[in-house]
Amino acid sequence: MKTKALATLAIGTLGFGTVIGTSMVASAAQGAVPRYVVVQKSFTGQPATPRNFTVSCPRGRTAVGGGAHAGQGSFSGSPDAGVFASDISSNRRGWTVSVFVGASFGPTAFTADVICATP
Repeated sequence: MKTKALATLAIGTLGFGTVIGTSMVASAAQGAVPRYVVVQKSFTGQPATPRNFTVSCPRGRTAVGGGAHAGQGSFSGSPDAGVFASDISSNRRGWTVSVFVGASFGPTAFTADVICATP
């Protein structure tokens, strides 16, 4: 699990896969966005087995956005694998994504991010 001080998450379709999430952008000249951190986690989806994965905020922080994409770190999607749902977790302390991998495709890496704020 990686924690970043600032991130930009894409919304829309890139190449063959789907990127789902929210966007938060700040200029480097302005410095880091105070009271926000981004937690990133990579995981593997197995063929023919839809799965849910959750990325959690550090203690004392609340999720305010997030997203996910096929690929580990940077986007490397495939028409045989993708994210079909991405939303705040039920306890509002993380981001839950639902992924699929086609039965004829091998195990596939996914990356999810959650933007966390201090209340």
